Amino acid sequence: MKNSISPLIQFDVGHDPAKWAPIQKACSVLSDWGLENLTNGLGKYVGTVLLEPRYVCKDHRNLFSNFYSKKMECGSPECSRLHFFSKSGISVNDFMAEPTGYSQEYLGYSVVRPVAERSLGRTVIDPEKVGKRFQDGFYCLRTPFLVHLNGKNLNVSGYPYLSQDTDATVCAHATLWGVCRYFSERYSSYAQLLPYDLVKLTATTTGRVVPYRGMTYSDYSKILSDFGCHPLITRIKTSTSSTSLDVDAFDDVYSYVESGVPVLASFGGHVAALIGHTSDFTRTFTPDNKNIVSSSAFLKQFVVMDDNFFPYQLLGYPGDKENYFAPYPPHYDINSIVTAVCPLPEKVYLPASGARKQARAVLNQLLAVHPKSEFSAKDDHEPMVSRLFFTTGSSWKRRKLASAIANPAGFDRICAFTANIHLPHFVWIMEIAPHSLYQKGLCSAEIALDATANQLEHFPIYARVGSNLLLDGKKNKISSNPITFQQYTHNLGEA
Repeated sequence: MKNSISPLIQFDVGHDPAKWAPIQKACSVLSDWGLENLTNGLGKYVGTVLLEPRYVCKDHRNLFSNFYSKKMECGSPECSRLHFFSKSGISVNDFMAEPTGYSQEYLGYSVVRPVAERSLGRTVIDPEKVGKRFQDGFYCLRTPFLVHLNGKNLNVSGYPYLSQDTDATVCAHATLWGVCRYFSERYSSYAQLLPYDLVKLTATTTGRVVPYRGMTYSDYSKILSDFGCHPLITRIKTSTSSTSLDVDAFDDVYSYVESGVPVLASFGGHVAALIGHTSDFTRTFTPDNKNIVSSSAFLKQFVVMDDNFFPYQLLGYPGDKENYFAPYPPHYDINSIVTAVCPLPEKVYLPASGARKQARAVLNQLLAVHPKSEFSAKDDHEPMVSRLFFTTGSSWKRRKLASAIANPAGFDRICAFTANIHLPHFVWIMEIAPHSLYQKGLCSAEIALDATANQLEHFPIYARVGSNLLLDGKKNKISSNPITFQQYTHNLGEA
């Protein structure tokens, strides 16, 4: 048996992308494409890189066993792994002596596979530590991952990334892998899928599945259904050549993203995952005839996981210079999305379209009997912003109780009371606030609906306007109770 000693190799890159060349020399399977993507995304944030030269990656080993080993030039079943730290000058000896001392500096890792060009395998990077901060309005899915490094443990919170190998897997497989791995890491009810599992789940009705072929949203839907999700297919445009979006369908997709669902967006030839968004409250908007505007009107960019680029890219509207596709043909933007596949939990039976219709009917009734002053509006003409999303009943209760205590205007008895209401497994929530409050992250009203109901069961679980609680058809005025409260942000932006 050969000596299998595999010492870590340290590189002090000092936040300078030009100093990464020795890494590629030591890690020969790191392609130029892989190096360029890593330095573009991490160059100015990384001080030290630790190379784990012999790493057994279960995702690559799965593809190797089922596909690469059958080729004449099969490559190697072993990978390398790069670990990134924000602090410069971390020696291997210092790290091995006290790894917990560097946990705050740990940005994440990237597996480097011995495949042609698209060498970046399983990668998890903490967006907060590479300039994508929640405090700056960058809302993005992430979940904790435990990392084992030479007997030491590290932790990183992020969204899983994988590039396609252009041989056994395509962009759709890479995107689906990220969605499924996110769910399996975050929720114990989902089994972990490996890359070739996705290949085997691909339908053969249009021909062989390896070497790779093109996939459609019907393929994504079948795979997600077999995985245990319950996808809902939403057509945002009638065709790839259409220049306008279906506003209602787009609102539905936006609500699912707000709910913490990674959405597979098809551009008609390419697919990527929508995993968050940024906002711009200076955008021009037009309220409806009730002077209400959806929060989707303030969407600036979707946060995208695209296997062709470094994680956490920004997909903006036409003309957005931050749009990651702006320099590259075919210049996709938000208006290029044709179809969205939204993997929903089983018990979210009420779709976003039905929830919006019901919540808006309740809101119209509230606006008819409550003056704008009870919504904390500056005047009767100020537009109201509505934000729709679903969440679990337990998560909602936990946050309402925390909000009751943390409200800077004093203890919020309505929040505390709603934490004790019997709720279904999933609830649809519509938060409402005047435009001036909404952009500060505050609400003045909310409506809760049963997400396990059908579209014919028209009744709210409860509704709130300022210090008024409407429950079981009765209005309760809670004197001296805070009128405004914080928006719910657990679905996006928090670890």
